[in-house]
Amino acid sequence: MALHPERLGHSSAVAPPESTGRAIATVMGGLTVATALGVPIGSFIGGAMEWRATMWLVAALGAIALVGVSRAIPSIQLPVPTRLRDRLAPLGDRRVVAALALVMLVFSSCYILYTYLGPVLNPSTGGNATTLSVLLRAYGSMAVVGNAIGGRLADSRDPRKVRFIALACFAAVLAMVPLGRHWFIGALVWVALLGVPGAIQYVSHLKLLVELVPQGTPLLMGLNASAQYLGMGIGGAVGGAALGAWGPSSLGWISTTILLAAVVLALTALRHPSSLPQSTAPEAASVRGRPAMPS
Repeated sequence: MALHPERLGHSSAVAPPESTGRAIATVMGGLTVATALGVPIGSFIGGAMEWRATMWLVAALGAIALVGVSRAIPSIQLPVPTRLRDRLAPLGDRRVVAALALVMLVFSSCYILYTYLGPVLNPSTGGNATTLSVLLRAYGSMAVVGNAIGGRLADSRDPRKVRFIALACFAAVLAMVPLGRHWFIGALVWVALLGVPGAIQYVSHLKLLVELVPQGTPLLMGLNASAQYLGMGIGGAVGGAALGAWGPSSLGWISTTILLAAVVLALTALRHPSSLPQSTAPEAASVRGRPAMPS
């Protein structure tokens, strides 16, 4: 799932505080729907034709999106410091560092498994690209549902509690991969369950970041995206190494083990929300002191 920090910054800037979770979920909903449709369609086209056909489709859709965004999306200017030192100032807050470490662990865990979902589920799909696309569509569709639920829960409940419970459920579902990978119905149920808690926890995680430094949302979303992509890269590398060394059956327990570390971080934030003081660095203060209002 790709994250666009600028769009998330815009959504949180224009939404009232009581609707921040739903505003974030709306933006994430577009990304999740794109994943739900794009991944299985790309997998099917790649299997039916070749990978170049998938890339041409992506290029065409990107051109259409470019025209749509340029015509339909209003220009919203959010204050962002230009100096690198100011951009990295939120890292002086240890709560921010803990949140970024958490998202890195979550995406590392996910992409250890998700990157190699084809080999993992091969016993249930028989290596058939069309069958795999059905499973990916089920995963993406349930992630859309989880995203919608997550937006409402983030606004109506303590997002720290929502994040912890969802992560714990996510780890439990990950641990069940050996039960579902050998037969199609089991795999279908497993991927459907997998899509819900991951989406729920991520909306609450983003809302918590916004609440940490409200006026520094674009900076925090950018740092969060960097942590996310770093986690994806680590997950792909670790998953590839494990796949070569121990085979597809090893990816489930490795993924679950890493996610449990994220659960521990979420539990720490839940039990000790004030134990990690904010930085009082002048640069961070100057970022927080600027209003994030559309011009």
